[in-house]
Amino acid sequence: MISEHLNFSPVKKRGSKGLLVLVLILVGVACQSSKSSEQSVGRNVTKPVSAHVDDEAFNRLNTILFEDFLNDNYGPHAIRANEGHMVLDSESYQSYLKLINIFDQSFIEAEMMRIQPCSAALDTLKFTGEIEAEWAPEVCAFDILYWIGGHEKPDGFEVKDLKIEEADAVSTMVFFDNSDNVQLPRAGSIMIEYRKQNDGWKILKLGKSR
Repeated sequence: MISEHLNFSPVKKRGSKGLLVLVLILVGVACQSSKSSEQSVGRNVTKPVSAHVDDEAFNRLNTILFEDFLNDNYGPHAIRANEGHMVLDSESYQSYLKLINIFDQSFIEAEMMRIQPCSAALDTLKFTGEIEAEWAPEVCAFDILYWIGGHEKPDGFEVKDLKIEEADAVSTMVFFDNSDNVQLPRAGSIMIEYRKQNDGWKILKLGKSR
């Protein structure tokens, strides 16, 4: 009986050690399997595609562009100089372009160059009468919506094909009129180029397409 007891104890201890080793091995395998599973999920997980982070900024830019620049005659306007003849108020126009805060400085400089022929024509003409469409030089189409074309304001706009590549973007703006709750597209469109700056996106260039 003593011999059996003495022989039994070592066997029991060996079994405990073996069981402990087996448990440790199983725990290690389980941990490794769990880690591998987590890594696999991390690699293969499909996140929902969200809208571009700057969509709201583009919506704001395009709305201001349409409402506060394209769709009315915000300048430049002819005013009467101290000498009595009409001149182009390019200074106020430049200030307005800066005030609405959607344009890159290069666009403002391009606009000043665009209106220069009109300014020169008024300086040469030295018109002193009342402002009417008939007197204006051809380069000073004050009664025309320059970028949209024509005299009639469209009822709305839509921006299509917005493409963003890092700090540059382009889109196309089209216009429509409402008639009996039906949107009637207008001919022509405007190409818009944007550039991202430290204070956000700005409009770099406009181009008319007919």
